[in-house]
Amino acid sequence: SKLDGNNMLEVYSVAISSDGKTVVTGSRNTAIRVWDIESSSMTRMLEGHTDVVRSVAISPDCMTIVSGSDDKTVRVWELETGRLVDILTGSKAEEQLQAAKAWRALGSAA
Repeated sequence: SKLDGNNMLEVYSVAISSDGKTVVTGSRNTAIRVWDIESSSMTRMLEGHTDVVRSVAISPDCMTIVSGSDDKTVRVWELETGRLVDILTGSKAEEQLQAAKAWRALGSAA
């Protein structure tokens, strides 16, 4: 699948890796897509959320994706493999959202 307008319908969140090589999108269809910027190709689809994915973030070291969904979970994924590392709910989810904000702040300061 190529990165184009047809794939971007109902995308709610986009994150670009600090190395400029990867884009991650979260959308209405509950999937997270990982894209290679150079080839404009989807490299992986991460599935597990059961509702709209409203937010995605990539850690500054380009190793971790964090996604937040209307299913009231935050999921932590390995960027390279797509492996689900953790599912956070309740106060753990709030803590992870704060961590995601910190990652963004660190990335913009670099």
